[in-house]
Amino acid sequence: HADYVDEDFGVRFSKVKFPESVVLPDDFLPLRSFDFPLHGSTEALLRKSYVHSVVTQGDHELHFKIKELIETIGGGPTHANSDPDSEFWVEFREVVAQQKHRRNKVKAQKVFPLAKIWSTYNLHDVAEAVHDEFPGTNQAKFMADLLKDPDFKVDGDIIPQRGIRPFL
Repeated sequence: HADYVDEDFGVRFSKVKFPESVVLPDDFLPLRSFDFPLHGSTEALLRKSYVHSVVTQGDHELHFKIKELIETIGGGPTHANSDPDSEFWVEFREVVAQQKHRRNKVKAQKVFPLAKIWSTYNLHDVAEAVHDEFPGTNQAKFMADLLKDPDFKVDGDIIPQRGIRPFL
């Protein structure tokens, strides 16, 4: 498409919610790339939100540089622009296709591989199973199901054994 103008439409999506009592600056949401890594007033305001985990570069449990992690997983998010072939629109078309599958109650396993415990789920069921779940609930169910299989073996290159007993 030679006639497009590489113009960012400024379309952003935000899942951050705050209690009604919190007053936000007019331009606070959605967050933008320069808001990361979190710092200063952005960090302070997010700690008043319903966000599950506000992580800063100084977090005592963080052993990596946030910007390096973002680059390792493929970089920051894409954004809507006027180039119909941009990565954003490629990704967005995939989201639309999956949303159509969800609305048509397509079995999730036809779209991506699923654990046996979810073999009867459609895409909506999977989304609800992980929506706001207590951390680790689904992982624990999945591991328990795996461990029932007598042929299951832990790959020591992925989860190295740290002692006599295996991690799982």
